[in-house]
Amino acid sequence: MDQKPALTARPVEETQRIAALDLLRGVALLGILGMNIRSFAAPFAAFVNPTVMYEYSGASRVAYWATTLLFDTKMISLFSMLFGAGALIYSGKSAGPSRSATGLWYWRSVWLLGIGLVHAYLIWEGDILVVYSLCGLLFLWWTRKLPAWALVPLAALLLSVGGLLAIGHAAGFDDLPPEVRAEETAFWQPAPDQLAEELAVYRDGIWASLYTERRSFCLFIRSFSSSSFCGAPGA
Repeated sequence: MDQKPALTARPVEETQRIAALDLLRGVALLGILGMNIRSFAAPFAAFVNPTVMYEYSGASRVAYWATTLLFDTKMISLFSMLFGAGALIYSGKSAGPSRSATGLWYWRSVWLLGIGLVHAYLIWEGDILVVYSLCGLLFLWWTRKLPAWALVPLAALLLSVGGLLAIGHAAGFDDLPPEVRAEETAFWQPAPDQLAEELAVYRDGIWASLYTERRSFCLFIRSFSSSSFCGAPGA
């Protein structure tokens, strides 16, 4: 009785790759790099408000608007949709008689979550792997077979959560306690001494001080961005 050869993990052959997806993935990564360069260059407040730290004129103004119009959120959305496309391709592959595609997907997502948490909290707060892994664990795998008429409103609902929360927060900003308003204003429009203090932490601080600075901001970024990124793969 012939036995089937055992399946072994190995890289995808070049002939098995989808060139169009690889090309789009490369474009998205380079666009994200453009935004990350802006993020690496200054505190987060300057990322969204260029007047905080730089002279907002000339080449600096052109660079800010060029990266905003061409890359900001567009490349991440493109990469998120490619992540969703990758899940569909992954689900169609044979996992072998002793494995299920679902089990492998969740195993892969758990590993992705672990790597992302290490990256986010110990290396760089702009990590996106945590969001992708959570989307994969909670939404993507179980919605991949839904028809378009169900996916479109579901994606729109997820994408609207972050915007609605931001609108609600802005509408109720004047009703917040004065100390909370002052704290938020200082976050988005920090004074020169606050900018100098944050820059000193990243330029001269030890790793422990960087971790303390990064920890609360990581939670903010993960909470604010999760709904938007989870909506894109479903769309």
